[in-house]
Amino acid sequence: MGEGVSQEGPAWPRGRAALRAPAPLRYSADPWEGDSRMLGQVLLVLIGLALAYGAAALVAMARLARHPGHRDVGYTPPITILKPIKGLDPDLLGNLRSFCRQDYPAYQILFGAADPQDPALGVVRQVLAEHPDADAHLVLCPEPLGPNGKVSSLHQMAARARHEILVISDSDTRVAPDYLRRVAAPFADPEVGLVTALYRGVAPAGLAAHLERLIIHTLFVPSVLVAYLLEGMTFALGATLAMRRKVLDELGGFAAFTHVLADDYQIGRRAVAAGYTVALADAMVDCVLGQIPFRDFFARQVRWARTMRSCRPAGYLASFIRHGVFLSLLFLLAEGPTPLGLGLLLATIALRHAVAVTVSAKVLRVADPVRGLWLLPLADALSVALWALAFAGNTITWRGLRYRMGRGGVLTPLHPPSVPERS
Repeated sequence: MGEGVSQEGPAWPRGRAALRAPAPLRYSADPWEGDSRMLGQVLLVLIGLALAYGAAALVAMARLARHPGHRDVGYTPPITILKPIKGLDPDLLGNLRSFCRQDYPAYQILFGAADPQDPALGVVRQVLAEHPDADAHLVLCPEPLGPNGKVSSLHQMAARARHEILVISDSDTRVAPDYLRRVAAPFADPEVGLVTALYRGVAPAGLAAHLERLIIHTLFVPSVLVAYLLEGMTFALGATLAMRRKVLDELGGFAAFTHVLADDYQIGRRAVAAGYTVALADAMVDCVLGQIPFRDFFARQVRWARTMRSCRPAGYLASFIRHGVFLSLLFLLAEGPTPLGLGLLLATIALRHAVAVTVSAKVLRVADPVRGLWLLPLADALSVALWALAFAGNTITWRGLRYRMGRGGVLTPLHPPSVPERS
């Protein structure tokens, strides 16, 4: 063989030269490593938004505490209160009495019910007998104009209203004697077409009622305040919805809202679109909770969640950032117990409790703002589940009946299939 030619193949580098050989390509043994890193980054962004949301809620509360709204209660135009009645709400007698004992010069109260056999009518008649000098009347509203029976009743009650300012209030609410003065005050501004007010849960009895109170105080009210801070009042709340009659007529009257569930929200949105202002009154409404069966509580929470999702789909999707503690727990699961993860969890927990205590003490003026806060983790876990359930279907239960909810909260009754009689 020729010199310099090896029959053993090419010579490979040995010794230190081998250390300079190109390293072979390496593939990750964990195919989810990249996805996990991306998930952690997404969660960090969401947690940052959650912290910003909590800070915005505290800013909104501080601003509202300094400037609660129209305090000049000297403007007292005549008012008609429309009070739809259905069923025996907790302490209904005390609720209705509070509206008959207003420190207000001229107002009319119309109690309306669709069913002449409704057990609540006995309570209404007792209140009327106790206040013979009050301009208060019972109106039977038997004509169903749409699936929203409450609005059907309001339409028939409005025909008996004698005054320009209409105040709609649910039957489970109770108010202070100066309530009408505080609600009427913003109407001194001719640009104000609607007035609404915040509400708080009172007299809870049982686990479900305490959970509902927490959800109202620590999730719902802060979300209203953040919206108020960012965009002003562009909607109304059902516990108090006051409006000029001319605004209602311009929107098509109550008959235009008999096929939607969130009539208060839609009336407010359409009034703003028509160029009117929605004012937040310096008034506080008590929503009397009482004893709530857990099944009824859960059905009501699902109904509220799906209603908000149908009315504001993008906003409701973004509302997930309210659950900062849950997002921090997900980050811990994705990244492990790192100092950053533990710090974010502590920060979101602290901010969550700060918002809960501040809204109860400074905005809702609750006597014991820390009462029931030990249930906050359970309420938060339930709220996360409800947020997901809002996207899992479009059926709701309301007043014992089933409906399909469409875009904008439009209701379609779901009648149970007829069952043939057995021979």
